[in-house]
Amino acid sequence: MQRKLPWILVIVFLIVCCICAGTGYLVWKFLFVVEPPGVGAKAEKGYQTCAPIISALADYKAKNGSFPKKLDDLVPTFLAAETPVLVDGMPVDYGLTTASYQLKFHYAGPGMNTCEYAPENGWHCSGYY
Repeated sequence: MQRKLPWILVIVFLIVCCICAGTGYLVWKFLFVVEPPGVGAKAEKGYQTCAPIISALADYKAKNGSFPKKLDDLVPTFLAAETPVLVDGMPVDYGLTTASYQLKFHYAGPGMNTCEYAPENGWHCSGYY
């Protein structure tokens, strides 16, 4: 005599399969799929922090014909003293280059990331784990 599985067991089996598949997907997503450098909330915070600095540097150059030697030269005429210059607890770096300047910010997670800005190239981000 052959017994048939009750429908409830089939339904429970399907539910368990769905839960396992969903859990597996979430584990895979959070452990193995990470945002590339320059993408995500911390990177966006860095871009927002640097935006008024970039604008102030352009204004300084328009008025003086060259970029300042240090960011402090922007305060208070071109940049408010209370403008944040920290991203993820690390200072924004500024330096003159032969063509113009380079502005950098660093942030952690995932890995250690650096985003660099130069007026002639725009943003470029890199990182390591």
